[in-house]
Amino acid sequence: MLHIDIWTDFGCPACYLAKPRIDQAIAAPGHADAITVTYRSLELFPDAGAEPFDSFEHVLHKFGGDQAQAARLEEHMAALARAQGQPYAIHHPVASSFDAHRMLHLAAEHGAACTVRQTPIPSPGAAPVQGVGQAGLEPATGRLSVHASITAPRGL
Repeated sequence: MLHIDIWTDFGCPACYLAKPRIDQAIAAPGHADAITVTYRSLELFPDAGAEPFDSFEHVLHKFGGDQAQAARLEEHMAALARAQGQPYAIHHPVASSFDAHRMLHLAAEHGAACTVRQTPIPSPGAAPVQGVGQAGLEPATGRLSVHASITAPRGL
C-alpha cells in the first residue's frame, strides 16, 4: 500500500492543476486499491483576510511589480489549465482559505476529505460548505463548525 500526503491550498494554482493529474494517476488500472491519500492544509496566503483580492495583484507583487513577467506566468498557468480542460481566470478572487481548511478537517473526521477537496470553489467561503454537503454531511454542520471556532487559535 502506498500512502500519499498532499499539502494543498484551495487557492493555489499549482495545486489546482495537479489535482486532476494525481486523481488520474491513482485511478489508473491497478493503482486505485493500492493508494491512499491524506490532504494536509497549507495556507498559500496566511496573512490574507476574508475580503477577496485579485490573484494577479499577488503574482505582480511576488515578481516585484514586473507586469510582463507576472502576465507570462499567469498566461502559462491558464494554458496548462486549458490543456487539461480546466477553467482558469487570470484575474480571479482569492481570500483567506482558513475556513476552507477547517471544512476539510471536518470532512476528514467523517472520512469525506477527498469529496470536499474535489469541490470547485466558485467564490471565497462558499465551496467548503457546499463540499461538506456533497460529502454527505449537513451543510449547517460545516457553517456551525466555522462560526463556532472563529476565535480558535489559527493552527491547522
